[in-house]
This record gives sequence, structure tokens and C-alpha cells, in this order.
Amino acid sequence: FDGIIENNNGGSGGAILINGEFKMYGGQFVGNRAGTAESGKNGGALYLNKDAVATITGGAFLNNSAKSGGAIYSMGHITVKDTVFTGNTADEGGAMLLRSSSTAPNTSNAVLQDVTITGNTTEDTGAVYLLSSLGSLTLKGNVQIPGSTGKNPGRPHEGAVSLLHKQFYHDH
Repeated sequence: FDGIIENNNGGSGGAILINGEFKMYGGQFVGNRAGTAESGKNGGALYLNKDAVATITGGAFLNNSAKSGGAIYSMGHITVKDTVFTGNTADEGGAMLLRSSSTAPNTSNAVLQDVTITGNTTEDTGAVYLLSSLGSLTLKGNVQIPGSTGKNPGRPHEGAVSLLHKQFYHDH
């Protein structure tokens, strides 16, 4: 995929729900929304089910929104490289929420490499929220997460990255 997908309003995965393999090279997801204000869904642009494997290189996720995972909600394996996340909003995980499925607890492994995540907004958690007991988040190279904010200042797990029951790796 290398195109622009914009202004969609769907269920989980406002633009695309992924059950298998997904590859993106330089595409953009702009202004997509998962659900409505009354029936918030997950993954404003992308929703990855537990069996999904996604590779995203050189793209942008701009101004997407969802209840959880403003741009991406993932229960699968995801690698994101040379990609920008800006202006995404969600109650949890302004840019992305990564979690394991209850039926497949060793999922939600994510690698972020040379990624910029800036200006995303969340109610309670960070721009990237890893909510998983057995999943992992690995940061490689130059990962920048400046200027993402929570709407409720002072909450204990608000900020750039929120981790709950998870493994975190940083690989220079």
C-alpha cells in the first residue's frame, strides 16, 4: 500500500481491519475515525487482530481518532519504521495502543524504529500505550515522542509511553 486513505468512519479499524498480513510503504492515513462519539471503537486508522502481521515503512498517521489507539490498535505483531504520528486522539493510546488478546496472550509485539510521535492527545495514557502481560515494545534508532499530552493532567501513567504489565526494550 502506498496511497492516501482519508476521512473514513468505520467500526474497529476506522479505515482498515487487518486479519492477515499488511504492508505499507509511504502511505498516509488522514482523518479516519473508529466508531462514533456514542459508540467508540478501537484503531482510528488500523485495527490489527491477534493473527495480523503489519509492516509500516515511511508513512504518516495524521488526525485519526478512536476510543483506544487513535491511529493504531494492535493485538498482533507490528513493525513501524520511518513513520510520523501527529494529531491523533484517543481515550487510551493517543497514537497507538498495543495489547495481547485474551485468547492469544503472547501477541502484541511491536518494534518502533526511527519514528516520530508528536502532538497526539489522550485522556488517561501516553501517546503509546502497551497494555499486555506478555507482549513487548522495542524502540530502535531515533524514536522521538515529544509534545503528546493527556487531557487530565496529573494522572500517574500519562505521558509519552505508558506501560502496564509489559516488557520494554531499547536498542540503540
